[in-house]
Amino acid sequence: MVAVRHQSGYTSDIAEADHREFGDRYGLAVSDSEWWAGYDGGRLVAFCGLESLEQEPAGFLCRSWVAPSHRGRRLQARMIRVREARARQLGLERMVTYTAYENCRSANSLIRCGYRMYAPQHLWGCKYSNYWFKIL
Repeated sequence: MVAVRHQSGYTSDIAEADHREFGDRYGLAVSDSEWWAGYDGGRLVAFCGLESLEQEPAGFLCRSWVAPSHRGRRLQARMIRVREARARQLGLERMVTYTAYENCRSANSLIRCGYRMYAPQHLWGCKYSNYWFKIL
């Protein structure tokens, strides 16, 4: 069983896994973000982040990763739900995020969790993105 726990700040475990998996492709911003990590026997197997948007009462699912050895176990869905619960505590009204076109696994997790595609006025994701939202 993977234990998912809230992290205070952007920990070195998450930073190392993020750099290994994503490098500098997406320019991860960590200030003003909250992070959760999933550990299996002391080994980091998942992480995710939530950022509150300044211009509206919305949360941004800013990053999510699950180790290949733990994919297919609905761990990403658990991490979406934990961030939605925190967003509700913060009084946020909706969630937004994006996925790269080729990231079907994340897109399918978002769809199963009730997210729908939308077209933002200003594109803000990576170069080729699908944009998602959910009313909380």
